[in-house]
Amino acid sequence: MVPLPGSWCCFLVLVMVNFQVSVLASKSIPSIQGLDDLIEYLDDEMKNESTINVGNGSQVDKEVQIYLAQAGYKNVIVHSVQSIEDVLEHNDDWVYKPHDNYNQRDKYMCSTNRLIAVWDGFSFHTKRNIDKFDIKDVRLVCLGVYISCNTKGIGAALSINDRKAKSLGNIKLSYPTNFKGQVYDYCIDIWKDNNIYQKYFEQYQNETDAKIRLMIDILTEKFTSNPDFWDKVSFRGGVHYLSRCSLSTNNDLWDGHGLDSLYISCLIKAFNEAGNLLMF
Repeated sequence: MVPLPGSWCCFLVLVMVNFQVSVLASKSIPSIQGLDDLIEYLDDEMKNESTINVGNGSQVDKEVQIYLAQAGYKNVIVHSVQSIEDVLEHNDDWVYKPHDNYNQRDKYMCSTNRLIAVWDGFSFHTKRNIDKFDIKDVRLVCLGVYISCNTKGIGAALSINDRKAKSLGNIKLSYPTNFKGQVYDYCIDIWKDNNIYQKYFEQYQNETDAKIRLMIDILTEKFTSNPDFWDKVSFRGGVHYLSRCSLSTNNDLWDGHGLDSLYISCLIKAFNEAGNLLMF
């Protein structure tokens, strides 16, 4: 092998270490508090010595700047449509890049190697930027949703009452589920099948334990029977995402926020169990 000239070696080293990642966030998100996955992603990028591009247009942008400044991280480019004086965190080691408008800023930030997107779940502007990247190059931090058959989109899909969600037009797709060798068009039909519940009650001899295990098994089979649905939840952050969701059905057994909701706890266990099954 012919050795490369010294200048080429220096160039290759620069290319290898100059990995660029952008952080873009929906303006509606008030804080990074509780977004543990975002902190994990930022820590990973600092560990890898990536160049972190961050905006200056939202509260999340500014709190990310604070986090990076407090960590003493130097490899940062701040993109601002306002004047540089409006940038919250000034650091002599950072690069400050002004832009004439947000489209110009986003065009630049969407040309990096990877995107960390903090999405409220409905902002078209943020979703458009996400779609500019290959899915494998996106680390998505997504706010949780209200899980209910009366909610449109994924919140309705995550509800056990998928029949009602479909009849209300809140989900476009059905999620037929293979449960114990029989395919059901709707998970709610499995849940309401007294013969199935009786078998679980006989096994666990405790009503609450029987309901919990049945709920986990139904939701696990829903995910494994519909791997695209599992992928949608995984893309939004998986367990992190589900733990930010809420449920209110006037049923004290299931209601609550995140892990305080027994239903969401079952959903998380089902998501993990299905993930293990889908790997094989």
